[in-house]
Amino acid sequence: MSSLDINFISAYETTRLFINDLVKNNGNIVFVSSIASLEILPAPIEYSISKTAINTFSKILSNKYGSEVRVNTVIPGNILVDKNNWWKKLEKNKKETMSYIKKNVPQNKFGSSDDIANLVKFISSEKAKFINGASIVIDGGQTKRL
Repeated sequence: MSSLDINFISAYETTRLFINDLVKNNGNIVFVSSIASLEILPAPIEYSISKTAINTFSKILSNKYGSEVRVNTVIPGNILVDKNNWWKKLEKNKKETMSYIKKNVPQNKFGSSDDIANLVKFISSEKAKFINGASIVIDGGQTKRL
């Protein structure tokens, strides 16, 4: 499977299958994108494009179904998870990898899956009932755009 299939087509098809149920139940959709969708970073082109498509899809859905379904996007930066690409880079060359993080991430560290899960939990909750169509960046301050 391509990065486009994994990151965008799967989200599109899942949404297509469940959108009527989500409308009936005033559901909530949270997509996960990447800061590679916002800025030119050393990420594969297809990955960046697939994540950019998620951002656009989310915004379109939030406008089309906003009175019935909340749709938001979480946009993580460098997240360290067991066996992911960052984990592999650390194993291969810890000094170079940490140098990249310290140079590019103002908090000088990786994020965790718990950081992302906590944000998803919040924006899925009633406490965030007025948040719709948002793209929330969680990257330790890495992105430079306003």
